[in-house]
Amino acid sequence: GQVASIPELANGILHVARAFGPVDAVIAHSVGCAAVGVALQRGMAVNRTVLIAPPARYADFACAFARQAGVDALALLAALRRRGIDMDSVDYPSMAPSLNSSALVIHSTDDQVVPFADGQEIAAAWPGAQFIACEGLGHRRILADSNVVSAALKFLTN
Repeated sequence: GQVASIPELANGILHVARAFGPVDAVIAHSVGCAAVGVALQRGMAVNRTVLIAPPARYADFACAFARQAGVDALALLAALRRRGIDMDSVDYPSMAPSLNSSALVIHSTDDQVVPFADGQEIAAAWPGAQFIACEGLGHRRILADSNVVSAALKFLTN
């Protein structure tokens, strides 16, 4: 397909995990973090999870995406609801306390796509989660930063 909702992405992740598992670790970025959270909530077993620039809530992320794409946010939310997507159920801070995985959340203070506060809120809600704040890496440059890569690898291998 050409489009997929966060719950549909989570189903894809679950299928891959079942086909190739067990999964020791997962690293996700942006909307992929939300999909991983839903997959974890639906029973995917993972020892360690690294989230880079994770959105806290589906509806907020969809609205921010719409604004950046020049699309009416309310129209996008309505279209998602017409597809039967329950955006309110994708709320990372509410899901996090029940997730059975060690977590590292990494977010840049200058992220213009997903608010820095989202990463902080998710890490605070996830028992035992570690949080790393970065500066000047934005939403995409964070993925190629050597310090971010090193921190993720250290978390995954310890």
